[in-house]
Amino acid sequence: MRTTRYRLLPVLLLAPLAGCAQVTSAGPPVPAAVTQDTGDNPDGPKAVVDPVDPSHLRRGPARPSLGVAYPFDVLSHCGIDYTRFGNRIWQAQQGQPEPSPLPDTQGNTRYTGYTAGTMTLISPYTAHFVIDIRRAQPRDASPLVILHPTEVQPPACD
Repeated sequence: MRTTRYRLLPVLLLAPLAGCAQVTSAGPPVPAAVTQDTGDNPDGPKAVVDPVDPSHLRRGPARPSLGVAYPFDVLSHCGIDYTRFGNRIWQAQQGQPEPSPLPDTQGNTRYTGYTAGTMTLISPYTAHFVIDIRRAQPRDASPLVILHPTEVQPPACD
């Protein structure tokens, strides 16, 4: 009996990881009303989410799953340098100036100080925020912001 238990231990420990090693053409699971294309798109990754609603900011779950694109509203008033996601503080690998808000379908531009997009936990030490370019125009060439966890407290934004 003891031999069987120890022979199964590696299988039991590796079983949860088996799904992580599979690559499918459909990509990672995505919550409703969110799409993110990180494949071989020549224009880079794309995020499609609803506009920012300042009274209901989307901050992601306390424990995000790897590879899932969550709707996310990042405070961008002072640029995209820091954010809180999954109970951690994240710092942009290369900060970006605040994206320019774009007009909605009625031609109205609404400024909230936040930028809509998706946040995806790539690994325990890397997250990707992708700006929804239908809602805001990045001033940098790419809508992708790569973030890493930090112990640094974000500076106050004026």
